[in-house]
Amino acid sequence: MKNEKRILCICDTPMQLLNMINCIDADFHDDKRDLVITDEVKDIETLIANIKKTGFFDTVFIVKEDYMQAVYIHKNIILKAVAFLQYKKRIQKSIHCSECYDRIFFGGWGLLNNIVAKKCKKNKNAEYIWVDEGTSSYCAHGDFWREKKVHENTVSAFAKKVLGMEYLQKHTTMQYLYRPELADYTVPFERKQLRLLGQHAEFLPLINNIFGFDEQENMREKFIYFDTALETDGLTGNDKELLQLVASCVGKENLLVKVHPRSSKDWYIRNGFHINTNTFIPWEVYCLNGKAMSGKVLISIFSTAIFSLYMYFGMNTPVVSLIHMFDISSFSPYRKRLIEYLRNICMKEPSVFHCPTNEDELKNILHTINI
Repeated sequence: MKNEKRILCICDTPMQLLNMINCIDADFHDDKRDLVITDEVKDIETLIANIKKTGFFDTVFIVKEDYMQAVYIHKNIILKAVAFLQYKKRIQKSIHCSECYDRIFFGGWGLLNNIVAKKCKKNKNAEYIWVDEGTSSYCAHGDFWREKKVHENTVSAFAKKVLGMEYLQKHTTMQYLYRPELADYTVPFERKQLRLLGQHAEFLPLINNIFGFDEQENMREKFIYFDTALETDGLTGNDKELLQLVASCVGKENLLVKVHPRSSKDWYIRNGFHINTNTFIPWEVYCLNGKAMSGKVLISIFSTAIFSLYMYFGMNTPVVSLIHMFDISSFSPYRKRLIEYLRNICMKEPSVFHCPTNEDELKNILHTINI
């Protein structure tokens, strides 16, 4: 067709994939679309097979994502620069794309997203559409447009410019957020509201088929704790100690750990925790199927999962956040701004977010909260 458009979606996580499909289904359902997704998602082969069966995407590119192991680990700036250039070259070679895209969807500012977007810039009039990827989209990812831009140092700022690490920030034409009014920064391009999840029943069968959701995925445990993938992101904190504390309060037999798609299951298995078997199903898919809220107590430190009912569904279902009990002393200024933003959300909505500050408060909340 003469006016037919083509979309390229660049996804790092199952959550980004869900949000992009929701956006396309709501506002761009007549467009052709291709997908770039990274192997950082656990069980990626099963997810890709599911995606191909639905026919929602014409072509699916799988990219090996090893930035943390190949580039991040280097402390020497020269070694890091060399490793980055090798990483960039490999990513570019893995995308054999001959299409001319009218719209490029992305979820964050990661290096891979910038490299792929720049590689596929055959259409000089292409739209670069930033789609909600979680709580970072509402605060920390807006640093580029703040009045006082935040950079680690001048060397880092120069490197970002030379290496094209801010290509997407400079070319974004539109942003989709579920709750635009909650963003703590402004942008120089159009910002639109993304259709809230749960508002379109016809959307559900497609999502269930892509993520392989069926009735057997129902969770029997009353308490559900959401992992935050700290170790995978090279971060440290007292998250494991807090999980053990929660388990001592409610009993491991009553607790399920929803392992993050990028996290390893090994520690949880070794320590006797019940875990979800399918890590690439976003929690929001359970919510869409009505499996999340009834009789469940949702717990995490700052996982998007405990904020998504409020932000993505527009619901006021109570949850438990351990954000006031978590040690962020080793976090970067970027990460600390994210935590501060989430703490402010919690304080503004105390009837929704129950936030203990010590063990006694945690025990009291876990034994009295009524969801």
